[in-house]
Parts: sequence; C-alpha cells; structure tokens
Amino acid sequence: MEPKPLAHCLQKYLHLYHILIVVQIWTLTLMMFSVLLQIPLWKQKSGHGNEPVLWDYHVILLQVRPQSESLVYDLDSELSFPCSLRLYGAMAFRSDRHIRPEYHRKLRVIPAESFMLNFASDRSHMRNPDGTWKMPPPPYPALQTAECQMNLDDFISMNPAVGWGTVYSLDQFLHTYTGNPSTTLICSSLS
Repeated sequence: MEPKPLAHCLQKYLHLYHILIVVQIWTLTLMMFSVLLQIPLWKQKSGHGNEPVLWDYHVILLQVRPQSESLVYDLDSELSFPCSLRLYGAMAFRSDRHIRPEYHRKLRVIPAESFMLNFASDRSHMRNPDGTWKMPPPPYPALQTAECQMNLDDFISMNPAVGWGTVYSLDQFLHTYTGNPSTTLICSSLS
C-alpha cells in the first residue's frame, strides 16, 4: 500500500490554529513519522474498513486542557471532531506492539505558535520527479518564513536535536499526555 501524500493538511491546520489561538486555547502540533515515512493510522476518512491508512507523515492538533481531557483535532479522521486523546489513542493510533518496528510511530510535539512562526514549505514534496503535481496544490500561497522557503525535513526528522519541539515514541507521548504508557491500557480504561 502506497503512503498517502499530506498535500493540503498543513495549511488546513493553520486556519484552525488561528481560531484556537485567538480564543487563547493552549494548542500543540503533532507531526507523526516513522523510519519508512509510512505512518499507519486507523479510522481515517480515506481508509477502507478496519485497514490502516499509510501516510507519508501526518499532522494533528492537540488541545491540552489542564482540568479535563486533552482533545485531538484530525481533519482526516472518521472519529468525532474534536476527539478525546484517549479515544484517538485507542482507535486511530492503536499500538506499536502489533506492527513491525519500522512502522513504529514517532511524534514531534511542537507548540502551535512556534509551528506557525517557523514552518516553511515550498511544496516540492508534493511534486513528482517530472515536476507535475501528485495532487493539485491548495489555492493559497505556499507557507514560508522571512528566513526560509522549505524546512519540512526539520519537522519530520526523527533526530530530537533537529528542528522544533520534542520527539516522543508513541508510548512516551501517550504516557505524557494521558498518563497511560500504551493504547492497550487506554482501550481497557474505555471499556
């Protein structure tokens, strides 16, 4: 199964960030990636039945709420919008224990404001080797900063010393943001 390109996803999220930041909600950007740049996620709109969708990388928004459960905003998910992180962990992430190690997910957690200030993409990752588009590009301009036109690789790097934010394994991420180290524990707590 070929990984699905991210295409419009990053820019759709920037519009959502503006809304959430205006109302002063603490938000984090999660960029998911793996060694193969094939991220298995379940409960995706482009999926079929109980099969995962393989993304080249995937971006979601996490709203951390100190007094209640954190919420996930995934524009490509079949789950509710927003969705509790516990439910998303159980249904969309599932567990790395049952998939081959090269598909184990890493998550780069970046404060949304930092993401908005630093992320730049010239959309070259959306082109075929012959220069044609893999999918039609969004109608709005590519995202760039004053200093940079393309730094996508810094955001999807598995090296914690590169780029912005903190890199977690799936278990580390779930432990940090739900208190449970795995989706197995989350599934049983949802029952």
